Amino acid sequence: MSDLGDILGGLSGDIVGDFSPQGNGGVQIPYAKSLTKEAFNFLTTIAGREDPRSPGFHASGMYSVCDREFLLTVLTEKSTQSYIEAELRLKFLLGHQIHSLLQDDILGPAGLIKGFWKCRKCGWYYNEPSSNILLSCPKGTCQSCGNQWWGYVEPKVRIAVPGVPDEPMWNIVGACDGIRTSGGVLDIKTISPRGVGYLEDSWGEVDAETDWGFPNEKLSWSKKSVRKYFVQLQLYMHGFNEKSGIVLYVPKDTIDDMKTWIEIPVEYNKDVVDIIFDKIRRIYSCYQKITDKSIDSVPDLPKRVCHTATCYRARDCAVADECFRMKNG
Repeated sequence: MSDLGDILGGLSGDIVGDFSPQGNGGVQIPYAKSLTKEAFNFLTTIAGREDPRSPGFHASGMYSVCDREFLLTVLTEKSTQSYIEAELRLKFLLGHQIHSLLQDDILGPAGLIKGFWKCRKCGWYYNEPSSNILLSCPKGTCQSCGNQWWGYVEPKVRIAVPGVPDEPMWNIVGACDGIRTSGGVLDIKTISPRGVGYLEDSWGEVDAETDWGFPNEKLSWSKKSVRKYFVQLQLYMHGFNEKSGIVLYVPKDTIDDMKTWIEIPVEYNKDVVDIIFDKIRRIYSCYQKITDKSIDSVPDLPKRVCHTATCYRARDCAVADECFRMKNG
């Protein structure tokens, strides 16, 4: 009987060469590169697709909401959905799976989070989201099929902002990663090894923040991302009437080493929530002055956030052309 060494040793040099990693040396198992290529081609074919988002201001993106972009989007009726490259979609998919792993197989069975639960086999709900009753992970089996594995369904929040219509367009919406059974909101973030090094300094500055001008394009990527998560968690705490929260960072390269996981405790700050509410009220006040579908109908359109049409934010903005074409900047 031939062993693996005999089989690999018998391959022709040309075949092995076709599937060797470029510039890395060594020999890759035959067909692995072909499989990876086909998988990448699949991701490329679905790149750019994004499920329609529910109407409203999303808590996860509230820090970076641009007043001017929102109003121009209303006027032009353009979609605000971003184009998702294949590589970024893969990151999203991996992040989603890590979230599910933690919620379904660790935090839930450990009794650390409460929410809604459904059978992973047949989809039967232990407690329906429409009930608004958050429960810990069931200990028993599914009443429908007898399966013992439960999937976590994230609690959703919808916040009505005082002073604006209580309508989907003007509500703050989102879904949090978990409500802790001991009290408080949980938000899970996967992070790269490079990002871990920035956490301490970036989070340390948030507590001393006094100028919450959104969005602040002068900040570094790490400081902007931390402020984005901070604002998101504040809105979740407000919506679920919780006074504390935790941002749980799980490093992607050491997910199997729980000693490397990082917990950032956050206390509820009503002042930050009020600033967000003021921002939405300001946008609504300008929106009320729109008399027709003409950009010129808004004489006091908010100032432009981006300094150039080629900056990272502007390149991803659906109304960048209209924004920079206007004299009011």
